Amino acid sequence: MKGLIRGGAPMLGMAMLLTAIGGNAAAQGKPGNDSADWCVVSAGACAGKDKTVSVTQGESESFTGRLISPDKLNAGASALPINAYLAAGEWSSYCGETVACGVNPTVIITPSMLTFTDFAQAQDFSVQVVAGANVVPGEYTVKIKTFGPDNEQLRAIGWGLGSGLSLTIMVTEAGSCAPPTLSIISPAEGTSLAICQVNPTTLQGATPVAVSLEASSGITDFSAVISRADGSNPSVVTLVKNLAVDPATASGTGSANGTIGSYKVTATATNACATVTQMRSFAVNYVFDWLPPTPNTPNASATIPTKFSIRDCAGAFVADETVQVTISDGIGFSTTHSFGANPTTGVTISTVDEVYHTNFDLPAGQGVAYTITVKFQGIQQGPARTFTTKVTGPSAR
Repeated sequence: MKGLIRGGAPMLGMAMLLTAIGGNAAAQGKPGNDSADWCVVSAGACAGKDKTVSVTQGESESFTGRLISPDKLNAGASALPINAYLAAGEWSSYCGETVACGVNPTVIITPSMLTFTDFAQAQDFSVQVVAGANVVPGEYTVKIKTFGPDNEQLRAIGWGLGSGLSLTIMVTEAGSCAPPTLSIISPAEGTSLAICQVNPTTLQGATPVAVSLEASSGITDFSAVISRADGSNPSVVTLVKNLAVDPATASGTGSANGTIGSYKVTATATNACATVTQMRSFAVNYVFDWLPPTPNTPNASATIPTKFSIRDCAGAFVADETVQVTISDGIGFSTTHSFGANPTTGVTISTVDEVYHTNFDLPAGQGVAYTITVKFQGIQQGPARTFTTKVTGPSAR
């Protein structure tokens, strides 16, 4: 692509420019500034801001990106419509300790200009990566974003450029075999799922987990297994595979079998060259609800009734005797109540009222901040509850 400057500088020939059609308008409408958002598109939905493409010398690969206009601009609606000119720049490369990379792959963005007529408007664009026969095999990285030369104009409009897309291009030698490029689309990293089908005796559950995979470079097979984070309780996911397209896709619903805690999906993609593996972590938890009364600003030395419930994904109450409720002030005072028959010293469970209940007696001290946390099986469930005691006179603490 003509005009590229390597080593971190943006492409000058197609530098990205954002202009407001109609000139600089007076600030009106929605106040404040915001940034554009970017993502790689997979199965019609956003799937992160990073993309790795494997391409052989003399061939090309394509994917879809998405640019979303800001939620608001300091110039308001009068700044619309706005043109965003798309290009790639900020190249870097590595082809080995003793090999100079030389010519970069070509990145073609279509369309190269997007016109936005509203706030938070999403528009897709195609990115084609072409590795010419003269491109040295190696790893190339580049940014797809708006490189605005007129920063004063951009600030006047209030459009933040956003992070752009990070594209890694793995160029392989013609006639060689490129390993698969595998992405786990779902579950998203760090997803928390509500436990399902809880056995009241063992507290073991069977929680459905939707798994979606995508991979490129001549994929011949996929696999996925759901297990605890330590690899125990493995469960194979039955996948529906579409290997006739590139990137190939696979999806199915598996089961996270066990109690609440940390789980993972281990997925593989295979082609004629190799099998690659990716992992994705997620959690299974109870559906947690704090119940009244809410301790807003109680008096020092007050008794704090603490009530809550936990349920499974179908709304069924769960009685888990591993419960531990802790109140602390962060400066020395801390008390933990476990399952018991008396709410003064322990945590009672009523399957009739579907409620957990314990009471805490606060020490003397005005204006003291307290935090209450609840754990089951040693894992915190739900958000902490915080409150501060009332100040009515000189504090004793």
